[in-house]
Amino acid sequence: MKNIKHSNKTLILFLLCVMCNIITVNAQNSKFEKQLKNGWVIESSTKINSTGDKISAINFDVSKWYKTTVPATVMAALIANKEYADIFMGENINKVDTTRFRVPWWYRNEFVIEDTSKNTELVFEGINYRANVWLNGKKVAAADSLFGGFRIFTLNISKNIKKGKNVLAVEVFHQQKNEPSIGFVDWAPMAPDRELGLWRPVKLKISDKTSLNNIFVTSKIEKKEYKNAELTVSAEAVNNTNEVVETTVKGKIENIIFEKKVTLKPFEKQLIVFKPSEFNQLKIKNPRLWWTYELGEPNLYTLTMSAETNNTVSYSKSTQFGIREVEDYLTAKGYRGYKLNGVEVLIKGGGWVDGMFLNDTDEKVKAQLEYVKQTNMNTVRMEGFWGNSERIYEMCDEMGLLMMVGWSCQWEWKAYLDKPEDEFMSIKTPEDMNLIINYTRDHVNWLRNHPSIFVWVMGSDKLPRPELEEKYNVLFEEVDPSRPLLMSCKGMN
Repeated sequence: MKNIKHSNKTLILFLLCVMCNIITVNAQNSKFEKQLKNGWVIESSTKINSTGDKISAINFDVSKWYKTTVPATVMAALIANKEYADIFMGENINKVDTTRFRVPWWYRNEFVIEDTSKNTELVFEGINYRANVWLNGKKVAAADSLFGGFRIFTLNISKNIKKGKNVLAVEVFHQQKNEPSIGFVDWAPMAPDRELGLWRPVKLKISDKTSLNNIFVTSKIEKKEYKNAELTVSAEAVNNTNEVVETTVKGKIENIIFEKKVTLKPFEKQLIVFKPSEFNQLKIKNPRLWWTYELGEPNLYTLTMSAETNNTVSYSKSTQFGIREVEDYLTAKGYRGYKLNGVEVLIKGGGWVDGMFLNDTDEKVKAQLEYVKQTNMNTVRMEGFWGNSERIYEMCDEMGLLMMVGWSCQWEWKAYLDKPEDEFMSIKTPEDMNLIINYTRDHVNWLRNHPSIFVWVMGSDKLPRPELEEKYNVLFEEVDPSRPLLMSCKGMN
């Protein structure tokens, strides 16, 4: 009985520590990052006889528009506004008039800026499919360059913001059948709006003269007794000014501190790397390793990176990571296997698809991941989407679940992507290949610190075209050589 009580106390303590870490990370980031979640309204362009410059003005009347939060597809917002009742009952979904989604829809938000002297960037983590963006009466981005359902866009709006209330208007255009974007697996019907809208968070990134992008931590561990690990930390330092700037890039992991002074040319972006051969403090004794829930504890660390200029913190960001190492191997019979920290892991899992309208709540996602554990599985394979936010990855990190993350079959069959089929995917043209590579780069940079992700998947039923596969190999050598790469799930090649 004493052992059971002790176990329960340990579990409660572990959960409290996880929650504390999440709160600490969010509090640290809130000064430099603000999510524009609340206060949105949407309306069809057929109901509006106006243009972006007027819609993004403060006194524009939106009293009859649909209220929503973001992320939200148009269909999800309409369902939340009781436009469609019992959508999953009988044939109700087939009765929805899809033509109302084949015209542009407007998203509008008002937000407050207190300090206009800061470098301010507007980040769209997911727009499906094209968009014109207006801010305070000025067009700041156009649909001819702002397109791609899986792109992550960052717009510098420093010259367009004003102190006090600002108005953002986004005119979103639907995805054409021949455009490689969000696609659903054949487990369920496609949403009537084809996931039109701002389907992932919209954020403000606020910094001073310098900032940081693409923070990354990789680890190498001693696999015999697990007494030693080496960390390599990198980040892209950015000069936000038209002057030469000296800045200090600092990192902190618990009681471990490391830093470098760098000189940045006007508007320069420079990759800063902290190697254990140079910084002895990145050689970790007795590391707390990240394991799946079956093999041990899913231990997490918090890294805080900052850029300091003129003895002032210009930008800071905290992120969680796990010390662990993954690798793949081939058996004597040619089957592919995977190792976590040198230990062979039996992959037991299934395909995961977000809710049809991409409106899953955190509570629903957590419950479903608990089902994964309760059915004695240890792996989730993302199918069709990569989640409507980063939260599912954070949950898998915390719960000790593995994730296979990558592209599904939405670009492999004519029924999904209206382009000719052959033995490879339907991604053939240089333009489409470049788009897919940009999709992949954005997502890997976004998610690569999550220890739960053990493999990147580039195809489902077919292999990518050889030219595209070559581009993938070059890309991953640059952005994440720390994980195995799987070109197709069907043959596990």
